[in-house]
Amino acid sequence: MLCRADRFAFRLLQRRDGEHSFASASGYVAVLVLALYMKSTDVTVLYSHPHRLWILCCLLLYWINRVWMVAFRGEMHDDPIAYAIKNCSSLLTNALCVVAVLIAISPRCMVRDRRTRSSCRMSECVDKFHSR
Repeated sequence: MLCRADRFAFRLLQRRDGEHSFASASGYVAVLVLALYMKSTDVTVLYSHPHRLWILCCLLLYWINRVWMVAFRGEMHDDPIAYAIKNCSSLLTNALCVVAVLIAISPRCMVRDRRTRSSCRMSECVDKFHSR
C-alpha cells in the first residue's frame, strides 16, 4: 500500500501527464483542420498543385512535437513566439513551409509536361492561369 506522500506524488504525475497530452492533442487537432482544409474543393481553385501541400502536415507535426518536447523539458525560457523566431529548427521548418506553399501555388504549365517532354511558353502559362 502506498503511503500518503507516494499517493500525492502519483497524483501530481498524473496531472502533469494530462497537461502534456491535452497540449499535444490541441496541436494535432490544428494539423487535422489543415488536412480537412486541403481536402476541400476551395484548395483546388486556389492552388495549382494542392497535393504538394500535404508536406505541411508533416512539417507542422514535427514542429509541434518539438516545441512541446522542449517546453516540457524546461528548455524553453521564452515566449513560444520568441522561441519560434530565435530557434534554428523552427526557422528551418517555417522556411520549408513557405517553400511548400510557393511550390503549390506555382502555375501548372511551369512544370515540364511529361507526355510531350516539353515546357510550355510563358504566354500559355499566363493564359491558363487567368482563365480560371
